[in-house]
Amino acid sequence: MSKFLSLCICFLLVGLAACKSDKPKQEANYYTTAEPLIRLNQRVLEANLKLVDSLIVANGWKMKSIGAGIWLEVLKHGKGNALAANQTVTMAYKTFLIDGTLCYSSDSLGLKSFRIGKGEIERGLDAAMFKLHVGDKAQLICLPHVAFGVAGDQKSIPPMAVVRYEVEVKEAKDTK
Repeated sequence: MSKFLSLCICFLLVGLAACKSDKPKQEANYYTTAEPLIRLNQRVLEANLKLVDSLIVANGWKMKSIGAGIWLEVLKHGKGNALAANQTVTMAYKTFLIDGTLCYSSDSLGLKSFRIGKGEIERGLDAAMFKLHVGDKAQLICLPHVAFGVAGDQKSIPPMAVVRYEVEVKEAKDTK
């Protein structure tokens, strides 16, 4: 071997030996790193619950909680069948931020179709479908964890947004 190559190998071995430490690795303690995040999430949830409750009262809405972070009010009862899992539902909709800002509407984007219970739509909206019938008009409020989540939708819905939907179920078809 050449002197240069031998010298390079020697430096490499010395370098590797110097990197090796006899100190045991310290792993992050899950509870000390997670606890502040858990407390922060609890405070955000409490603030969102107070916000939703105050809006329901201030607007005279007759919304009922149908699950963790979802409130629903049927504004007009339709005459059709109850919606069920695996059906493809078509609906007119408006999606608002909790301050009333209109983000999306079927008036400009067209009717929305999706299969119920298949994760093709926000979780809160999907869950509400199980409480509706063809022809129903309803409004619902969803907290971020059942709406657009921590990131929002990177378009009109900001991160951690509480959203309100107005929906009208136009039709439902059984999916094969």
